[in-house]
Amino acid sequence: MAVVLILKSLMMFLSQQLLLVVLVSAEELKCPSSFDCGYLGQIKFPFTTTLQPHCGLLAIDGCQQNDSYASRTLQLNNPTPTSYSVLHVEPRTIIIRDDRQYHYLQTKNCTAFANNFSLPQTSSLASFYLKYNITIFRCNRSLNTTPPQHFYKYSNCSDYDVFYGPPNTQIPPGFKWPSSLTPCSTVQLAVEANSTNNPFQFLSASIAIEVRLSDTCESCLNRGEDQCLLDSRGNFYCTKESASIYFGVPVFTYKDLEKATKRFNRSRELGEGGFGIVYYAPQGTPGYVDPEYHRCYQLTNKSDVYSFGVVLIELISSMPAIDLSRHNDEINLADLAIKKIQKGEIAQLVDPSLSFDSNSDVKRQITSVAELAFQCLQRDRELRPSMDQVLEVLRRIESWKDESGHLKELNFHRSDPLSPDHVEMKLLRNTKMISSPKAVTDKWNSNSTSPNVRGQSPNKI
Repeated sequence: MAVVLILKSLMMFLSQQLLLVVLVSAEELKCPSSFDCGYLGQIKFPFTTTLQPHCGLLAIDGCQQNDSYASRTLQLNNPTPTSYSVLHVEPRTIIIRDDRQYHYLQTKNCTAFANNFSLPQTSSLASFYLKYNITIFRCNRSLNTTPPQHFYKYSNCSDYDVFYGPPNTQIPPGFKWPSSLTPCSTVQLAVEANSTNNPFQFLSASIAIEVRLSDTCESCLNRGEDQCLLDSRGNFYCTKESASIYFGVPVFTYKDLEKATKRFNRSRELGEGGFGIVYYAPQGTPGYVDPEYHRCYQLTNKSDVYSFGVVLIELISSMPAIDLSRHNDEINLADLAIKKIQKGEIAQLVDPSLSFDSNSDVKRQITSVAELAFQCLQRDRELRPSMDQVLEVLRRIESWKDESGHLKELNFHRSDPLSPDHVEMKLLRNTKMISSPKAVTDKWNSNSTSPNVRGQSPNKI
């Protein structure tokens, strides 16, 4: 049975300290399986609320109001941001009302034939369609357009004639519009009935938007996941209701750990892992295991440090620990991170949404975390810090600021602060010995390197 090392104390540390790096909270990023939205009832993925827009594809505003009959709205760029009242929500369809179109139709204003509606942008998760619609052709009278067979003509507008056939749901696949209508402008409008000679009788201000999920997303949901989402880099991932996501990186909840370890059953203890008791559970994730384990088949508390370094890189990059779509020598995130840091290409490693290039304080903070991760990922265990030292540095990243509010130097071996620019420059200096940041060339004082007990051979997360 594959086993997993789960560090109970480390989880508590992650929930309390690493938020400083990603600048978000777990509660804000947790996605429930459904939301209460007043008169709309329970809404589920692909719909969500504006309080948690990352949990779906179309976010409804007003769900949080205590008045269950207060208006719920959906904002779309049409082409400028416009709010529409939400009338009804079905599993894959949302029906909204266009108040301007309602006014045009009630007053028989020909502007209704030019009130083009822009659907949300297609993504790798889904595409969007007008469920019940008709194609309207507006033809300048100077063109002397002859109406095609089975088409209606409406001539009560001042500048143009309007031509239309049956609703698009009645048009067979592969149908080609008559060439005589090519010079005319077109618009797709919502309908609520079959075509008649009076377009104001069947056009509708109620717009049904159908969400058609991609095959990948459908497959995700069919496997029992609750949401298929995109991280901040646009990469696809599946997630369960209970999962917390930090820019695409899943973080275990305390309940997850209780379940995986049978409520921290003593029979599942492997021993002390340097930062708390280590347990095993029947699940594993590659990419976190100390490289030296494959050579000597021993895990020490410095192995925990290596795994933690991978987690740090995940958090600042939003990349998975293993990604087979990356280049061969970059499949393992640890290898990719070491290469980028050695080349001074930290910006290419960091998630763009963290404002690395635009916020100097964030840049200093993330650069310091990248340096710490680099030190944790050293292949030689003796060059890695202890977990106590890692904790100390993370606390210093949070609180160490000089009088001008900037971060101080984070080197374990010196207490005098450098200028802020030196924090990043220190990462860019390579050494002859191991081609890594200067701060890593000194050997770490190791308090404990006791091997993992009971001879287990687990994977790590």
